[in-house]
Amino acid sequence: MRAIEVAHDMSAKALLSGVTLPAGATAEQDLSGVIDSIFNHPNVGPFVGRQLIQHLVTGSPSPAYVSRVAGVFC
Repeated sequence: MRAIEVAHDMSAKALLSGVTLPAGATAEQDLSGVIDSIFNHPNVGPFVGRQLIQHLVTGSPSPAYVSRVAGVFC
């Protein structure tokens, strides 16, 4: 993904989980904020953990296994 400053909306942005990015930020700052917000969402750890386990270890991991992997995700 490339941040193009001349096409960037400088207004505040409302994201998932009530996160708001302030107005006046550069395209790079907003992109970084969005990535941080997505990465820290509580559903991402279990989703990524399940995907990794299914592709690298076993096709049907137990909920406990997914929970352990998700617990060390962040």
